[in-house]
Amino acid sequence: MPVSVGTLATHAAVLVLLLSGAIGDPAKQSLLAMTFRVGVWLAVLGLLAIQSRRRATSAGR
Repeated sequence: MPVSVGTLATHAAVLVLLLSGAIGDPAKQSLLAMTFRVGVWLAVLGLLAIQSRRRATSAGR
């Protein structure tokens, strides 16, 4: 799970840089692609959190 958090943070940081214009004038496709990647990693992180909670509750039984 720490790797997925790091990946999400990296993608989010790049998206913030693109949106702020610090890298120049990005293409619309680049913004859409980075937004999509951040969304996918949020979904992955959510699924990992659900799986972690299920394992924790089943181990406690």
